[in-house]
Amino acid sequence: MTFREKFNNEQIWHRKVLILELYHNTMLLRSHGKWNQRLTASRMQISLGSVNENLTLARAIRNNSELENCKTKKEALLIVRSK
Repeated sequence: MTFREKFNNEQIWHRKVLILELYHNTMLLRSHGKWNQRLTASRMQISLGSVNENLTLARAIRNNSELENCKTKKEALLIVRSK
């Protein structure tokens, strides 16, 4: 299963966020820093804004695992943006 298939099939928002982060960081390492969010968006067939939101949430989850308890991605984004 590819990252994109896993991302598209995942139903739990915080797992989806972490899958995208794993893909982005893997490609960043493979390309020796030449990878960017725009390429991730293109390969995952999602908007650049969505990639940015997901990566922001992934970083926030690493610093505050309580965010995983939010019922929706939107709820977690509101918490992150309010800080």
